[in-house]
Amino acid sequence: MFYKAHDLELVRDRQVGMTRGWTVMHVIDEDSPLYGLDEAGLAKAEVEIYIALTGIDSITMQSVHSMHQYADDNIKIGYRFEDTLVPLPDGTFLVDLRNFDAIVPDTTPRVSVRA
Repeated sequence: MFYKAHDLELVRDRQVGMTRGWTVMHVIDEDSPLYGLDEAGLAKAEVEIYIALTGIDSITMQSVHSMHQYADDNIKIGYRFEDTLVPLPDGTFLVDLRNFDAIVPDTTPRVSVRA
């Protein structure tokens, strides 16, 4: 059995500085290998997504590497990350990282647009 690898085109493939964080995004349109797949389609195709990130630590100036694999049952369709920025009455924001990895159903209609 052979598996085919696809490089996913990212909306933004690099981030200068991680002062506010970064969400890796891929537009799922007619050109995407993920186009038209739901949870059942992901499982049938045995989709696995590998994320490999390389960066430079701003203090030590050493390379930092990370890699993670997401199997088809880790991919959630129709969900988004819970908000971590809370607006305060004085106009500033509180960064609440207690739920930085929590997901919630996304009921907001969205249209994917290429940058």
